[in-house]
Amino acid sequence: MQCKTYQMYIDGEFVPSKETIAVINPADKQTVSYIPKGTKEDVQNAVDAASRA
Repeated sequence: MQCKTYQMYIDGEFVPSKETIAVINPADKQTVSYIPKGTKEDVQNAVDAASRA
């Protein structure tokens, strides 16, 4: 099974993250996907984009 890697959506664009967190199925301990591990910079970019909107 191929795992999907998700990205953050900031300011109308999908933004890749430098690090990801594995999402694990507790029933079989298999990785089902990867989600972004946002940084302080990512949060600030999102806040700035929201302020502009």
